Amino acid sequence: MVVGLVVLAAPPAAAHPTLQATSPAAGYAVAESPREVTLDFGESVGLLDDSLRLTSSAGTPVTTLPAALSQEGRRLSVGIADALAAGVYRVAWQVRGEDGDLVSGGFSFAVSPPPVEGADPAARDDAAGSPLVEGAGSAAPVGALAGVNLPAALRWTLFAALALGLGGAAGAVLVGRIRREAAGKGVELASVAAPVSAAAVVGVVATAGLIVAGGYDLTEVLASRPGALLGVELAAFAAALGLAAAARIPGWSRLRTAAAIPLLGVLAAEALRAHVAAQHPLAGGVLTAVHLLAAALWVGALAHVLHVAARWRGPSGWTRLLMADYGRLAVWSVIAVIVTGIVQAILLVPDAAELFGTGYGQVLLAKLAVVAVVIGCAVLARRRIHRGPRTGPAPRRPVGRAVLVEIVALFGVLALTGALTSLTPPAQAAAGIALPPPPVGPAFPVGTLAGQVTVAATASAGRLVVRLTTPLDGPYDDPPESPPYRLTVRTTPGDELTLVPCGTGCFTAPVDWRPGTTTLDLDATAPPWSGGPARLDVTWPPRPAEERLDRVLTAMRDVGPFTVVETVTSDTRADPGILRELPTTGADFIAREPYAEGVSDAVTVSGPDGDQLAFAFPANGISSQLWLDDLDRITRQVLVSPNHLITRTFAYLPPGPM
Repeated sequence: MVVGLVVLAAPPAAAHPTLQATSPAAGYAVAESPREVTLDFGESVGLLDDSLRLTSSAGTPVTTLPAALSQEGRRLSVGIADALAAGVYRVAWQVRGEDGDLVSGGFSFAVSPPPVEGADPAARDDAAGSPLVEGAGSAAPVGALAGVNLPAALRWTLFAALALGLGGAAGAVLVGRIRREAAGKGVELASVAAPVSAAAVVGVVATAGLIVAGGYDLTEVLASRPGALLGVELAAFAAALGLAAAARIPGWSRLRTAAAIPLLGVLAAEALRAHVAAQHPLAGGVLTAVHLLAAALWVGALAHVLHVAARWRGPSGWTRLLMADYGRLAVWSVIAVIVTGIVQAILLVPDAAELFGTGYGQVLLAKLAVVAVVIGCAVLARRRIHRGPRTGPAPRRPVGRAVLVEIVALFGVLALTGALTSLTPPAQAAAGIALPPPPVGPAFPVGTLAGQVTVAATASAGRLVVRLTTPLDGPYDDPPESPPYRLTVRTTPGDELTLVPCGTGCFTAPVDWRPGTTTLDLDATAPPWSGGPARLDVTWPPRPAEERLDRVLTAMRDVGPFTVVETVTSDTRADPGILRELPTTGADFIAREPYAEGVSDAVTVSGPDGDQLAFAFPANGISSQLWLDDLDRITRQVLVSPNHLITRTFAYLPPGPM
């Protein structure tokens, strides 16, 4: 289809309807399930019995409503019967052109949960973290965490509730042992209930808030994995609350400690949600579960023990015995937290340089520093306990300031955990995302060939997306055996961009575009196809240019006879292309071009070679750059379609004598 659109030798009747735009945007991810799929063509089309098919990435058909045409037959719309779960979807379409020929194609889009507030647009919040090393979202700098992040705050609240519930129940076991020992010596110590009930209430509120903040409805909670995990956590907190309430019934007091048992469901859900579990399912899940349980015991038991110590100020010696018992529990908890945290950190931050060069690494270092402070405070507090007298009245302050600093710092660790839920671990970033988010603001499309590998790039605010295809690939297609795509990109000063995979042959990277022209030196490979180096110039900033394109079309249609000097190649390393001189007229030339009916997202930039118009047909894998003269005529063109690079210069006849 593409060759018929872009080669001048084809007669006007051979032109087919061009797919100019799609919704959802071809090759990108959307935050919410779309209600319909729309395709906008450059001319009116006719429907077929099966004009559009929608399938999941696994090939499962998605139920759709009957197709309909609007806007004088140029827009094809197909409604979606049910909300789409998070994942990648494939659209295959086929229509009849005005000339009677059948035209078909396809593209992909993804549905993903909305990004975390304040996080990189490419990030998702469908993964959560464990207290030391887990998180999801973008690699934003530490300074970006100063703002309020609702999902991160809710995640911190959930962790705090889990720690107070599980750890509080463990602390209650220690308290019970001391009370029984004291009772054997005729001393009655006050009974202090574990805060399981309050923790469960806080956990229910936090989990419900995460469900609302994530935009989940009841169907998504039941059907999607992230939603189902949140549903399990909500049910676990609710069950703990119910058991804690039942423990208040006379004769059922033994349920007070058992009320914390359902919170193990929260622990399991967090272990399944963790990034390291996604990369190493069995080992990662066990590591996260042990890590999270140890941290909960450390934090929650200390909070409960301090509460009890404040109530036991009068009795002599028993507070110190309680703190000594907690100290033994804390030692093993600290060892478990440190060991599992180190292993997880190695798995998620495999390169030591990424500790300092990524937002995730920087926050992880900050968290480790706080943990070191906590351990130091714990050592000082335990030494004070062991040095103190074994008999006599308890001091007015049964614990020192070091213990108070310890618990405050421990909750600071949980706060940093909430911050980490806005960040992506480097190991996960290297694993990539399903599809990138749509561009923000005007986007500058540019393309070329690297050997036989087609390079289609899109520069938008703060981001670069590069898509590679080979002769057997269609745009945004996922063939059964895709070649091993590899890509490196360096900017003009020689800095290599940090690329993240975003699908088959897709790579994205954050870029701080500077005004002017930025040269990108690429090296693309896709064995067994020949690849190689390529160069792209990105001129910034782009400006919307629909009106300018209309002026160019008008000016070109008024041009009389002229000559197009054209070179077409499908392999820049082996075939520089044959130079051809093609006489034509402005009206005939425009009639054969895919942008003859206009383009929805054309942009203009001002570079050293004059003004440019740039636009693309993403669903077709076509991009075009036009250089213009003062009369809005085209002087040069670079047009890239799948497996073809076409370069043209335009030789106009000089104006005749007046």
